[in-house]
Amino acid sequence: MAMPLKSVREAGRRILLTKRNVIAGHAIEKDVGLVSSSVSYVRGSTQEIGLFRRLVFGGEMPELTAQRNVIIDECENRLKDEAATMGADAVVAVSYTHTSTGKFQEVIMNGTAVTLDSVEKK
Repeated sequence: MAMPLKSVREAGRRILLTKRNVIAGHAIEKDVGLVSSSVSYVRGSTQEIGLFRRLVFGGEMPELTAQRNVIIDECENRLKDEAATMGADAVVAVSYTHTSTGKFQEVIMNGTAVTLDSVEKK
C-alpha cells in the first residue's frame, strides 16, 4: 500500500540517490520499478531586470543558478518521495535533463527504485 507523500516526508525516511548502478557496501535485493519526477518553473518579470543588465555587461547570473539549484532539489525530493511510496531504500542509475528556454526552466529526473540488504527501516 502506497503512503501519501506528506506521510513519507514527515517520516524522515532516508532514500539514497546515485548515478551509479550500485551502492557501495550494499547489495540490491529487489528492483522495485522506474521512478521519475519533474519540476517546471517560470521566472517572474521582476527577475528580468537584473538579468538584462548582465546580458548587456556580461557576468554570471546568480539568480538563474540559484533558481536551477532549487528546482533540482525539489525534483530530487519528489523522486525520493515516489521511491519511498514503493517501499524502496534507494534510487540507482539516476539521470536528469535540464531545459531552459527564455523564462521557462524544467528538470526531469529518472531512476530505478531498489531495496537494499541490511538497511534499517524506520
